Order: sequence, then structure tokens, then C-alpha cells
Amino acid sequence: MKIDPDWVSAYAKTAVKGADQLSAVAVGDPLGSDAFGELGRQVHTAEAYTRAAAALRSQLTRAIETLHSASDSLNEVVSRYTDNEHGNVRTIKRAERT
Repeated sequence: MKIDPDWVSAYAKTAVKGADQLSAVAVGDPLGSDAFGELGRQVHTAEAYTRAAAALRSQLTRAIETLHSASDSLNEVVSRYTDNEHGNVRTIKRAERT
């Protein structure tokens, strides 16, 4: 199987950039109960918002971790592929000399 290590490396960098952008979005402070006013307190809007925000923040955190993991794995693929290609070249050159 042949791959393009430059393309895979570029894709790994794109994954890291995406994770970094998501991380930048994740640093906001959640809204306090005051943000919803008296009616919000009466109908428990703040509690519902807090639960929804926590679920979304958890998903965002998992997405960031997944992008970093994918990038690491892609970089490992490139490293192993490149090492194997260099090894194959050395083997072929040795065979040519004999």
C-alpha cells in the first residue's frame, strides 16, 4: 500500500488546528442563574441550561481529545511508513551491490 506522507502529515496538522480552535471556544464561562431573570428562576431555566451546557461541554472535550488522538495516530502512520520506505531502499541498494 502506498500513501502520500506529506498529505497525511498535512491532514494531521489540520486535525490539530481544529482541536485548537475548538479549545478556544470551550473556555467561555457558563451563564449564571441571574442571566435568566425571575421567570427563568421560577421555571428552572438556569438548571436546564446548566445541564445542557455540561453535556455540550463534555462532547466538545471528547471531540478535542479525538482530534488530538487522530493527529497523533496519523503522525505515527507517517513515521512508520517513512521508516519502512527507507528500510526498503537500503535493502534494494544492498541487493544491487551483490
